[in-house]
Amino acid sequence: MATILSVSIPDDLRAPLDAVAARQRRSRSFVVSEAVRTYLASQTDPEFDEARDETLREGLALSPAERIRLVESLTDELTFGRKRRKPFVLGFDTFAEYDEWLCNGEPIPNERTSQGSAHRERVRALQGPLKRRRR
Repeated sequence: MATILSVSIPDDLRAPLDAVAARQRRSRSFVVSEAVRTYLASQTDPEFDEARDETLREGLALSPAERIRLVESLTDELTFGRKRRKPFVLGFDTFAEYDEWLCNGEPIPNERTSQGSAHRERVRALQGPLKRRRR
């Protein structure tokens, strides 16, 4: 059973819609219905939504210490077989400094490279003003 629904579309979509309908030997209504069906399917996945909500509820039920243990165990699982990197912390006074660091393609620090050493010096230089302001 079909329901009549009046829909307005921009002028620039009318010709491509007609072309697709003609190529498929289908009506415009069929092409639009299929497009809406595809769009709706991509927007909703009840199983995913249910699993996401359950995961969120389970995570919120954990204590902070349990969350940290969970993150550590997941990190161990996801990095199995890879070399571990030494943890590092970056500090920025402004978003502009962070954005500049991000846009310049700075490498992730590595203890064994000179780039890592230079990077640590830049991080220390950035952290200096932060430490002085906190006192």
